[in-house]
Amino acid sequence: MFLHVGAGGKECICSYRWVLEVKNEQSSTVLERFLSAGVPGTCVIGTTTETGPHAQVRISVGGQEATCLSVLEAARLWEETSYQLEQRQANPECAEDEYRSLDNRLYTTYTVPFSYRDFVLGPEKGGVRVPQVAVIREEGTNGDREMAAALLQAGFCVHDVTMTDLLAGGIVLEGFQGVIFPGGFSYAGKAIVTFTLTLTFSSEFFFSKIFIS
Repeated sequence: MFLHVGAGGKECICSYRWVLEVKNEQSSTVLERFLSAGVPGTCVIGTTTETGPHAQVRISVGGQEATCLSVLEAARLWEETSYQLEQRQANPECAEDEYRSLDNRLYTTYTVPFSYRDFVLGPEKGGVRVPQVAVIREEGTNGDREMAAALLQAGFCVHDVTMTDLLAGGIVLEGFQGVIFPGGFSYAGKAIVTFTLTLTFSSEFFFSKIFIS
């Protein structure tokens, strides 16, 4: 991958929220749509030229090459902190084996033989009573979109609810038949405390309903 950081590029990279990779022929159209929608920080940060663990990552700042390393080397740097922690809190030999396995990991290419359009998402139109469920989302939550898609496929009416919504009082939980807390590592587990405190403000009636966790 070649990454060129030009004027204002460092600010763009340091403030990014997510990275979208598209085909070269689609990049100008995608960029135009994001810019026209007013999405802040939208910019092209690089080009993928190789794949695999030995592909090179080159970063250029102001026309001068600042970094050049392989994907495998970058992965080792990324995993180093976790490896050191695991050495202290888990079996050191297992931590060592996991860290060294970076060299031999296989990269799988997945093929989905069907289109999501083959399925009817959401509750049936003729349903008399559609269960309302809330998927609670917070920074660090993983799999919330997949959970929402699965619930839609099962016929639920799904509401995307953040902890900010609950704390601000804009949404109350009494109106839902179910609440789902997807996994993740929000605030190193402190989100569980926040969930508990927030739910304390709900009536006891809610606690008689079904929780999915």
